[in-house]
Amino acid sequence: MTQISLKDISFTEGKQIFRKSVALIEEEHNIKILYAFVRGSHLYGLNTPQSDVDITFIYQQPTLDVASSNYKPYLDISGTGDVVGYEIANTLELLSNANPTILELLDVRKDCVIYQSPGFIQELKSVNWVSKKVEKSILGYAYSQVKKATGLNKKMNNPQPEKRKSILEFCYI
Repeated sequence: MTQISLKDISFTEGKQIFRKSVALIEEEHNIKILYAFVRGSHLYGLNTPQSDVDITFIYQQPTLDVASSNYKPYLDISGTGDVVGYEIANTLELLSNANPTILELLDVRKDCVIYQSPGFIQELKSVNWVSKKVEKSILGYAYSQVKKATGLNKKMNNPQPEKRKSILEFCYI
């Protein structure tokens, strides 16, 4: 089973490793990769030297696999969520539901595109995906992130005492 780990490597190395692995991934999973791009902190220019490389790819399965029990709407090649793929039918469904994770594939910087099947992304961009669903989806996502960041158990909401306890204060008989 192919497992790609992109921890502790550079942006350029991550792209090269994935490009070299495309044929192996396609053969092992019986798929055709249509589009692949770097996502996350590198896509938005927020990466630090410690940032890992995250890759998303869109793939197509044979029609017989889609129509049978062999349909795989999602693949996690890395086992950690760093290299993930979405089947094209699943991608279209997620796009129509305004999934923010999938919507980002419509506006990827050129230096973050790893692989592109001719005309694929232009076809997706030609459809108007903007609707009220997009507004609700993105605002809902933003709200959930704010809620996570300001949860009840966060130190900013529950200030800790200034004085740290010594080890002896935790010992008792």
